[in-house]
Amino acid sequence: MDLHFCATCGCTTHWSATDGLIERMGGEVDLMGVNMRLFAPAQLSGLRLVFPDGRGWSGEGAWGYAREHEIMR
Repeated sequence: MDLHFCATCGCTTHWSATDGLIERMGGEVDLMGVNMRLFAPAQLSGLRLVFPDGRGWSGEGAWGYAREHEIMR
């Protein structure tokens, strides 16, 4: 995955899939990661959080999910 950083403060802002990740997942990747610690808590209210099980992923195909999603309150 490619990590992206804020040019001003250097914080990691998000990640996006590399060509290698897309290939390992069978050509279709609709995933990206966002550093939610950069948001004010009020901006996160009602957001659905899903946690992929990266440790349990073999590197092939889609990720399974470690647990049920949560709704930020």
